[in-house]
Amino acid sequence: MTPSPAPSPDCAEALRRAPRWRAPALDAFARASADRFRAVGLPGRKAEDWRFARPGDALLPVLGACADASPRVEGSLPDGCSLRRVRPGDADAGAGAADVAAGAAAGAPAALPGLLGDPADAGPFEALNGALMGEVLLLAVPDGLVLEDPLVLVHPAPAPGATSLPRLLVLAGAGSSCHLVERTDVPPGGAGPDGAVPGQSLAVTSVLLGEGASLSHARVQGGGAGFQYGSVRAAVSGGASFSCFALSAPGGFARGEARASLDGPGAEARVSGLLSPADGRHADILCEVRHRAHRTTSRQLFKASLGGRSRGVLTGRVEIGKDVRQADAAQLFRSLLLSKGARAVARPELAIFADDVKCSHGATVGRVGEDEMFYLESRGVPRERARAMLVDAFAAEVVEAHPSPAVRGILKETLSASRPEPVPDSAPDSAPDSAPDSAPDSASRPS
Repeated sequence: MTPSPAPSPDCAEALRRAPRWRAPALDAFARASADRFRAVGLPGRKAEDWRFARPGDALLPVLGACADASPRVEGSLPDGCSLRRVRPGDADAGAGAADVAAGAAAGAPAALPGLLGDPADAGPFEALNGALMGEVLLLAVPDGLVLEDPLVLVHPAPAPGATSLPRLLVLAGAGSSCHLVERTDVPPGGAGPDGAVPGQSLAVTSVLLGEGASLSHARVQGGGAGFQYGSVRAAVSGGASFSCFALSAPGGFARGEARASLDGPGAEARVSGLLSPADGRHADILCEVRHRAHRTTSRQLFKASLGGRSRGVLTGRVEIGKDVRQADAAQLFRSLLLSKGARAVARPELAIFADDVKCSHGATVGRVGEDEMFYLESRGVPRERARAMLVDAFAAEVVEAHPSPAVRGILKETLSASRPEPVPDSAPDSAPDSAPDSAPDSASRPS
């Protein structure tokens, strides 16, 4: 694959100003992340995973000062859960990780950098986060603890011209159950006070699930006009279940990434999401699931409702390793175009290196049906209300599948506030950037 461009001078300056960690292992992790970013640079069109996006156009010209990324917990932290912040000046980061890991993910190593992942496997913005992060937030759910109410972490909005770099590590103990929501407290609309350049957020979350654990993670990207990037990586042990939901309704450029590794027999991952960008904006979701053990299951369901001159890109990837038996994977992408100028790209991909497996994938792109509109209008429903009802019904399949009623309420509220505005049929057919309406499905099998 053709390498990405080298880091811009502004990124290089930010790396020179990166904080130094007193804990040797974390300092080594940050340095390795910086080396990784210098090697891959900002993604460009020649990078396969970014071929339909130009994030460099949306990033701040200068990364700016790193904002305070410490999130707050809505309400109170549930009894039994542990929440700890590790900052560059802390010398006992390793011991803190051991304390948090105790009673959490079965068999998890006590070294914090090992829990955060391998910098050599990080994407460009994950590596940039690892190099510049100002703290690591560790959340542990003990063995057997079942939380009915969702735990909501609210990341503060970065100041105009600043960059927020939240880093979260979640350890779900064996047999535990938890619903986690991450959202950014971003003000809606424009570029900030007096036309200031909006801030941007580069958020990274790592999740480790113990045997038989169940965790659902939802990331809500919406509101502000700045660059919003969110990544979640999950390591799923045997018999554990990981659900991931991404809601992307930005006023600027938004990119969500979800990666799950099914490492034990009976592990499962269900990844779903909705794209609903504002007029002229770009929303992008990449999902990757790796089946590494027998009898593993994965489901991917993504939908996009696109109005005005917005663009949505849905990329899903399934990899089934050699000699893995009885894996079951399915992908489905659906896009609803609400105007002539909207653009949808769907890219389901399969890489299968085994025979005793069950896999399927599909993608559809369509417009609001005139028959359905006529049916509602003939019964006295105003046209715009009818259109909104059909868009809500299109999204309902994904939203209603979430197991938590409280989380469903958060998602519905965000969607209602970000519903694409109607655009006259005379709108130009061209999207903001030229790109093919679809990419060919891909499946690979060793010869």
